[in-house]
Amino acid sequence: MQVTPSRLQPCPCGSGRRFKHCHGKSETLLPFEFEVKEIPLHVINKFHEMQMAERSQLAAYGAVKSPITTTVGDIRFVAVGNTLHFNNGWGLFTDFLTGYLAAKLGHEWGTREVTKPDDEQHPAVYWYNQHALASQKLTRQGDGLLSSTFGCSHAWLRLAYDIYLINHNADLQAKLLRRIRDRNSFQGARFEAAVAAIMLAAGYELEYSMEKGPGKHPEFIAKHKTNGQSISVEAKSRHRPGIMGYPGELSAVTRFNINKLLSDAVNKDTKNPLLVFVEVNCALTPPDINEPEFFDELAESWKEIQTREWPRGFPAVGVVFYNDLSPWCIASELLEKNIIWTIAIPAEQHRH
Repeated sequence: MQVTPSRLQPCPCGSGRRFKHCHGKSETLLPFEFEVKEIPLHVINKFHEMQMAERSQLAAYGAVKSPITTTVGDIRFVAVGNTLHFNNGWGLFTDFLTGYLAAKLGHEWGTREVTKPDDEQHPAVYWYNQHALASQKLTRQGDGLLSSTFGCSHAWLRLAYDIYLINHNADLQAKLLRRIRDRNSFQGARFEAAVAAIMLAAGYELEYSMEKGPGKHPEFIAKHKTNGQSISVEAKSRHRPGIMGYPGELSAVTRFNINKLLSDAVNKDTKNPLLVFVEVNCALTPPDINEPEFFDELAESWKEIQTREWPRGFPAVGVVFYNDLSPWCIASELLEKNIIWTIAIPAEQHRH
């Protein structure tokens, strides 16, 4: 069998030296010949197990680092980037997520918020309080785990996981955390974190925009790990009365009304292809969204904005409409399995 080993690997001749310092010295590398005997069945099975584990990891978490966690006695250790966190109160990984997000937001800040009346609390703090109350009502399953269908648990833990995922795989900017703590900018910052986590799981690296000059600039640049393609990413979330700290009385959504939001998102003078994410923020479920009047409104809004005059050509290659039901069911149980749904529509024509 003929192979060309990596120059940094040990030389197959068994000398103990790296290949580049042994049989790989020549300018024109020739395949190193060696005999390969029949591979034992247990070795083949081991490689098969490793491949299946990789596929399972990719399906569960996306193209990101696997959670690095273990327990020693009663103490759980969790690595986040280059930092090791540990606590004897983290029986489950989700316990770590709760403690991690609370620490990132700041315990003093959280203590001030938790003393306020419910309707004046920061939305994330209210989610946490409701999650803590809901968890007391849960019973452990046969495997010892807890399963919650309450919106508060999904909303709180998803925010915690998105922040953890960013910090574990990229650069978690202090600016993002400041915006999350600010009640007025919380909704947009929370959605930006969700989009960043989505792009990481899709196999992209994040680069925060350093573009200067006139015009508005995107949230961040996403560069694909495999093909090197860079795209500019913009995220916008539709405010609704009574949801995520926005003032007003909660009411049913009968129309999305996202034209202005979509216009603001697309109006970016980016040198890279632009991908737009728009959170429609409503209580509609996947069966509802299949109704013509709802889907057609999104499709028509996207089509209409492309027909406007764009002197340099339409900048966006596509839009992803996104919705999370959790904030609409904070104190109640989620009956739908598809808590999050998305609709992706490419651009008909664009300048890229």
